[in-house]
Amino acid sequence: MTKKSLKQPTKTLIKKENQTIKRVVLFGILLLNLIVFYPSLKCGFAEWDDSVYVTENPNIALNSNNIKQSFTKGETHGVYAPLTALSFSMNYSQAKMNPKPYHFTNIIFHLAMVLLVFLLIFSLSKNLLFTAIVTLFFSLHPAQVESVTYISGRRDLLFSLFAIASMLFYVTYKAKQKSQWLILSIGCFLLSLLSKTQALLLPFVLFAIDYYMGLKVITKKNILEKIPYIILTIIFGIMAVVVKQASTEFRITDEILQMSYIDRVIYACYGFVMYFYQLFIPNHLSLIHPYPATIPILAYISIFFVLGILYSMYWLYKHNQKTILFGLLFFSINLVLMLQLFPNSYGLINDHYLYMPIIGIGILIAHLATNIHKKYQKTTLGIIAVFLIVMAISTVSRIEVFTNPITVNSDVIEKYPNSYVALNNRGTAYFNQGDYNRALEDFNQSILINPNSAYSLNNRATINISIGKLELALVDLNKAILIKPDYADAFSNRAIAKTFKRDSTILDDHNKAIALQPKKAKYYYNRGTFYLLNGQKDIGCNDLQTARKLGLKKGNPRVDVMCP
Repeated sequence: MTKKSLKQPTKTLIKKENQTIKRVVLFGILLLNLIVFYPSLKCGFAEWDDSVYVTENPNIALNSNNIKQSFTKGETHGVYAPLTALSFSMNYSQAKMNPKPYHFTNIIFHLAMVLLVFLLIFSLSKNLLFTAIVTLFFSLHPAQVESVTYISGRRDLLFSLFAIASMLFYVTYKAKQKSQWLILSIGCFLLSLLSKTQALLLPFVLFAIDYYMGLKVITKKNILEKIPYIILTIIFGIMAVVVKQASTEFRITDEILQMSYIDRVIYACYGFVMYFYQLFIPNHLSLIHPYPATIPILAYISIFFVLGILYSMYWLYKHNQKTILFGLLFFSINLVLMLQLFPNSYGLINDHYLYMPIIGIGILIAHLATNIHKKYQKTTLGIIAVFLIVMAISTVSRIEVFTNPITVNSDVIEKYPNSYVALNNRGTAYFNQGDYNRALEDFNQSILINPNSAYSLNNRATINISIGKLELALVDLNKAILIKPDYADAFSNRAIAKTFKRDSTILDDHNKAIALQPKKAKYYYNRGTFYLLNGQKDIGCNDLQTARKLGLKKGNPRVDVMCP
């Protein structure tokens, strides 16, 4: 690439006074996004994270106690995202378990994010073509389906929305030097952290913005301006760790917990490369990307790729190539915490982690389009246009994958046949539909792949209880509890299996389940049923009433009639 092709984006593509073209382009991008993501309204809950955030969330009701719980202790599944939880509670207060309003809200948040990305990039580049390319690449990439169409992806929408707003206010502050803009920026950063702690490294993005704007980065004033952001980063970083450690329901990939730190570094490099691959060839998107059985050769090669990126950043800095360096920094800073160096989720990579970092790669593509030699510019723009069209079509197609939990997990299994997590999730979906045969097939396959999957053992036991194979159920449940001693569901199910055997430790298991998850309605219902079957009506009805207060909608009619 020549020095001419590396110059900064042209600042004079449209006249300052001509705002009409800018508004038309923005409206067109928003309308296109609405058309592309409109089919999301036909999708239901995809379960898994949707279940912990919404369908099985004991704190979903909109009331002061649940709001206080979210803001002071986080969610029961070990995530600190009180603003996201509040938004779900607001949906629930109006729509209950109708998925359409949840999807509609996600689409609105995505459109708001598209608007802010457009405004931020234009405020930095002053180039409409550059801005349009970045915004289209960001908004129409099929990886964004997981954040927009997956209802629980709202955490990514909200934290990104407020993070971009914080950057936009920061840029305005730097231009006008009026403190109210800095206060608004800090306030939006706080809202971003309250939505999801992936925003923790935003202060470093602000330093990158300073560099891109041609400001001196290391000055006393500039560093002092970042102190409020850094204080918030430290507070919320500690909060995220505390909430995860306090939760018995926080789930994480077993494989990474057993890895050495060196292996985590290797996989982090591999994940970084895979994120790059997914951005340019998004043919292997998946709700779950399991760790390989052994470290592949490509993972070791990825180390050199990452070292090459780091060297490229140094070279770009030395040669004052601000736009390319800013794009790489934006992508890398916003993604680095998600590379599983510090385990925080299932799988090697997660598509929804790309929601905001994609902007950085969009900046690189836009820079190429607006700075390449005029002789090749039309051809380059044509290739980019075709790429964007293909992405939009792929996005519409991928939305269908999130129709229901069976389709989304079947998509994972098609790409990763040995994903015991996806098999367990699909088996659960079949079980909820009453298709016990297919459910049992999936649970059996999941356990065959990973005999220590406590969740699959518990779920297979549930089927065996339903068909009267209590001894088989107890074998699975005992093993599940041995593997995961704080597994409330396994204790509750073991109590049910023991009921038909007249075991003397039944009540102990019911009590243990409630002690582990005191806000789960079904555990009170199960214990109440036990009391009723043993002639203790007062105590039993009290448990049933507690279960109803906690949100239990439907029980066993033969039991419910005993406590109207």
